Amino acid sequence: MKKQFVFLMAIMCLSLISLKTQAQIPFSMVITENTYGSGSNQLMCVVDFDSDSVGIDSSFAWILQFDGDSLSGDSILNALAFYDSNFSVDIVSGFLNNISYTKAGQTYTNPNIGWFAIYESADGQNWNWNGGLTDSVGNMEWIAFVVMDPSTFQADINVPMCCSGIPQKTVVEELPIYPNPAKNIVYIPENGCLKIYSLEGSLVFSKVMEVGILDISFLPAAIYQLILTSDKKLFSASLIKE
Repeated sequence: MKKQFVFLMAIMCLSLISLKTQAQIPFSMVITENTYGSGSNQLMCVVDFDSDSVGIDSSFAWILQFDGDSLSGDSILNALAFYDSNFSVDIVSGFLNNISYTKAGQTYTNPNIGWFAIYESADGQNWNWNGGLTDSVGNMEWIAFVVMDPSTFQADINVPMCCSGIPQKTVVEELPIYPNPAKNIVYIPENGCLKIYSLEGSLVFSKVMEVGILDISFLPAAIYQLILTSDKKLFSASLIKE
């Protein structure tokens, strides 16, 4: 019990430090797949494979660090493909043909090849249509590659938002998940931002949850720490994955 409490406090401290140091970054509240590159500047890249979905399971985001004033859209996509072996892009004669991303054994791609809209934003909320792959975005800005509906010529941007920090001055409550131990699924009885950590403290999964079933079949057998944050509450649970 003491070891679990120390682990939880360490996770809370790391989250609070992250929230403090990234307070000036407009995309500090976004679930990101990873941070790639090097340099003093950074931008956010969002890829939304299902523009009609209200969920976040098919929308992903990356932080890309770079030097210089800006990066073009094609440079951003090629950089992600270089750094992330699960990400691939097909650019033909300066035209974005397709993007593919594989996560947890599932591959996301565009069912309508060539139907992408490109948008830019300064804050991740107010988006403007981008002229094409050669247009550039700068430091602290966003770019989104969104699947278009060929029947309406429209695309709705879905940014995968989530809490990146733990509210201060809050009481930690037990999260009554079940079954536990669990093999394939577990029931989450609260809404909020769910993060799953290994016992070593590494973040292995993050998702905005609504009350319901969570698929955990992709997790290796081990003991995990679940942290769920809402607007005013913090929940914790230890999960035994069989």
